Amino acid sequence: FVSVSYVPLGIAYLKSYLEKKVPWVSVENADLSNNFYHRLSLDGFSMHLPILCPLCPENKRRTCGGILKRRDYCTLVKVARFAKSILTDSKTNKFYDVAVYNKLAQRQEPVYFQISDCLQRILKHTLEQGRQKDLALLARSLFKSDIDTIMVKRPRVVGFSLFSEFQLFYSLALAKILKAKMNPVIIFGGAYIPHLDSQRLLEMFPSIDFVIYKEGELGIEGILRNLKTKTFDEVPNVVYRKRNSIVENKERVLFNLDAIPFPDFSDFDLKNYFLPVPVVETLFSRGCYWRRCTFCAHHKTYAHAYRKRSLTNLMCELKRYQKKGIRHFQFVDELISAKDLLMISTALLENKMNMYFYTMALPRDSFTPEILKTMYRAGCRMIMWGVESFSQRVLTLMNKGTNAESVVRILKDAHQAGIFNFIFMIQGFPTQTEKEIIHEGHILEKNLQYVDGVSMVSFKLLADAPIFFNRKKFGIRCLKREVILKIGNQKLFSEKIPFVCKEKIDWTKIAKRCWFSNGKFTHQIATGERVHLFLHAAHKEQACGKFQNHKNAQTKCSSILKAPQNIS
Repeated sequence: FVSVSYVPLGIAYLKSYLEKKVPWVSVENADLSNNFYHRLSLDGFSMHLPILCPLCPENKRRTCGGILKRRDYCTLVKVARFAKSILTDSKTNKFYDVAVYNKLAQRQEPVYFQISDCLQRILKHTLEQGRQKDLALLARSLFKSDIDTIMVKRPRVVGFSLFSEFQLFYSLALAKILKAKMNPVIIFGGAYIPHLDSQRLLEMFPSIDFVIYKEGELGIEGILRNLKTKTFDEVPNVVYRKRNSIVENKERVLFNLDAIPFPDFSDFDLKNYFLPVPVVETLFSRGCYWRRCTFCAHHKTYAHAYRKRSLTNLMCELKRYQKKGIRHFQFVDELISAKDLLMISTALLENKMNMYFYTMALPRDSFTPEILKTMYRAGCRMIMWGVESFSQRVLTLMNKGTNAESVVRILKDAHQAGIFNFIFMIQGFPTQTEKEIIHEGHILEKNLQYVDGVSMVSFKLLADAPIFFNRKKFGIRCLKREVILKIGNQKLFSEKIPFVCKEKIDWTKIAKRCWFSNGKFTHQIATGERVHLFLHAAHKEQACGKFQNHKNAQTKCSSILKAPQNIS
């Protein structure tokens, strides 16, 4: 239940690390999320899903409108299947025909989203009710392929890496079934786990033996080394049961990132990720070099220290991919500074890598036109900018370290260099006024020609964000915490905290009215898939010839990315 184009980097790192550090252990990875999307294309699997509808708490009321109960369910699945076959065909190149792409993507994505949403309700209700017959039904239908894949290997240990909230119920239910069938040691970890109460998770689910918080290498290595002796006191970054209590061990950090082997993607077929060409993820750093934004709690995913790899180490990894014919990669760092991106770009040019990439960045003054042009020449085709707001007062409150006027200049310079600008925006930040939102809308509308994509989200108060500990300054009053799972009297709470603030404004309506008025803002490529947008940006130039000067290529290729006005 994550992006159809996401290749799991975390467990690819763990595989190579463990095979080096614990060589007597055989490690295999399975991408259950990707397998699920592909199984939807199989008639047998698709036909079995509607039998799960009785497990939905809204089934009797018939109010949910869930896709599994719709008469045209099989037709919708076939449409999504057809769309996938066209979009992933590298021979026809239909993926890069924007008119065709938009039409197919708009048919495919809602089907996957609606099915996932239905299954989330079913899985949550099943976990809360705890009936064995319901779990048995899930084991025969939804989980059958997963169980067969895992049980044939007879693993001693099964680890679940959770990237997002949408994988939690699926993983908990499957772990419970596996524990009953074959009793493996079960470990939960991944980027989402630090945002949950690990001790409560162990209390509610006896099927889970260990929870690894933050980075996983040292924790899982320690667990595997001590399975026989069952002495885990010195294993860092783990939460586990010890006698009649739950213990959380101290955190330890891997400072030398060069000592970690390159990620091993060998268990994944990169052709299966709903892309016409393979795209791999890489990390230059761990943590965030800024780490001051008042709304952000991403620091919980990583250790407390910001660390970087050496340039030599990074280039060795990229050359390895290049030899395998992989020409597209993405940096999934929290942020990379302008100075480091210039260093990386210079090395890519000197080594004549001829690869394309995209990255996340903070739009600060350090991004000069010269640096952006160098990045483009090195293969950078998209930057995801943490803009958040065009109001200087709001940016100061967010502690972004950016200047509103400079942000617009940087977007313009990046666009002129040939780079696609994908910007993140937050609406409804505490103390933000209606006048400020309307003003921001005018600024965005005025500069739309420099913006190729927007991810706009409402402000969410997170339990460990700096703003949570300074609520009085922002006029925030917290409400009762959201319960994401309740089993008996035990509750698992969301990281998101409901709140009210002094401003009594309907932010959604205001933002929709001023930012999307008259259809003036239209994505050139109608998709929520950032990797897809990146590939379109990279292909724009490839269609005109390899690594041409952007100014010359722009005229020849302008029609390739022109969005259709109406898609039937």
